Amino acid sequence: MSSKTTRPTSTRPTSDSIEAPTKIAYWGCLAICVNNLTGPGMLDLPATFQESGVIPTICVIFLVSILSSLTSLSLANLIAKKPNNSNFRHEIEYSDLFGYERLTHFLFFCTIMSQCIASIVNVAQVIDAFIATLAPRTYAVQFAPGPEFVAWQEGECDHGKGYHGKCLPFQKDLYNQGFIFTLGYAVATVVLLPLGLMNLTENVSSQLLSFILLLVFLAEFVVAFIIQGDDVSHVPLFGTNYFSLFGVVFFNFALTPTIPSLLHSKSEDTSIYKVIFHSNILVVSLYVVLGYFGADSIPKVPSNFLTYLSQGRLGFETGIVSDLFSFFIIGLGIPLFQVVMRNNLVNTRMVTERTGKFVTVIVPWTLSWFLYQGDAVVDVLSWTGLVLNGIVGYLMPLYAAYSFYSRADSESEHQERSRLLSDDNPGYSYGVGATPPVSILPKSIKPRIAPFGRVSVFPKWIVKSQQQEKTATMILGLLTTAIVVLAIIGKIITGGP
Repeated sequence: MSSKTTRPTSTRPTSDSIEAPTKIAYWGCLAICVNNLTGPGMLDLPATFQESGVIPTICVIFLVSILSSLTSLSLANLIAKKPNNSNFRHEIEYSDLFGYERLTHFLFFCTIMSQCIASIVNVAQVIDAFIATLAPRTYAVQFAPGPEFVAWQEGECDHGKGYHGKCLPFQKDLYNQGFIFTLGYAVATVVLLPLGLMNLTENVSSQLLSFILLLVFLAEFVVAFIIQGDDVSHVPLFGTNYFSLFGVVFFNFALTPTIPSLLHSKSEDTSIYKVIFHSNILVVSLYVVLGYFGADSIPKVPSNFLTYLSQGRLGFETGIVSDLFSFFIIGLGIPLFQVVMRNNLVNTRMVTERTGKFVTVIVPWTLSWFLYQGDAVVDVLSWTGLVLNGIVGYLMPLYAAYSFYSRADSESEHQERSRLLSDDNPGYSYGVGATPPVSILPKSIKPRIAPFGRVSVFPKWIVKSQQQEKTATMILGLLTTAIVVLAIIGKIITGGP
């Protein structure tokens, strides 16, 4: 694997600025971040509260949220330090920050693709189940041994005998001949595939809709839980099973891969610092409320609490809302995955725009069709998402940040003076609100120009110098590594999907 060759930073306008001049304001950025943080992993939270207890679960949620916020800000800080990019005007993507471009592209692509395919399969199955609830059956075309129409209804499988306790439409043991193209998959494709072809700015409306519906649906769930009644014996302060705790919580806070695309799409007056912390504060609140009340009202809540609600246990209306939740919350996250993947490929000149759309939109929808009945394969994707999310979403950005501080410390005063005062220096100027990295400049020089921008990562009252930032980043990386290892070990021990 050869190291990445140095190329000049792109000075062309971003694709978002060409196709849609309006940048994303604060609420749009907040919606994108919240939607990114509230994926399929949150469905396990009530069961986690019951198994691990209230205090350990809440503590881990707070801890991982802080780690996620600091890692995301570290990545934003690295991007701001690219030449003449203090206001994020250029398309600096994730793979631009690392030395081995092809390896980085591969890891990043596999991380997002695994989450994308798993979400597509999940949403298609939910739509089929929803249609069967209303119709009361759904339909599909079975292609082998010969094309024929088949139908499915909920009575064909037992909720206690389905895959991991779930009654899945067109399960493999009932429909094991050839591939199945279901009505639910067709509906999901028609509605969601076109959104994946749009850029991030054009997806803001759908992300705002998803954000609003998320709050409405979760409020309905909490009200249903309260009406159901509470039993504190369901939720101990300290549980008996902590193996899956880190994995469940860690998988939810996967914000970092979205940060590069968000930075060059947001408006200049939108603070990425506020967006990241406000979204994490809101999501932590939602996690605690949903997890506690869900565990408090449902005895022995299943790992995916929607499977309990979809059976009408808390009323027909709540069952319908649970199906709509999967479609709008998980489904509208699919285009976001595809935009992030495409930006990382196209903006780093790996592929053309047309090829990028094919690889990041058509390919995952095609693969998902083949995997519709492949439950074991979806488990593999879940494993891939967990392991690679730890590497791509946390460890690599923190390693890059630590390496930057190490390189800055090793620069001599003479080299720094020569570089800043050279006639060949293009004289990059700071954007509004940017702060020069004074700690790496010679003390005898008060620079009028500087090539770097800055995003505050750590609170200034705690970390006051660049050396302290380097130390804090190292501690953050070690702590994150420990959590990634614990999450993987927990998943191995529990053997969950």
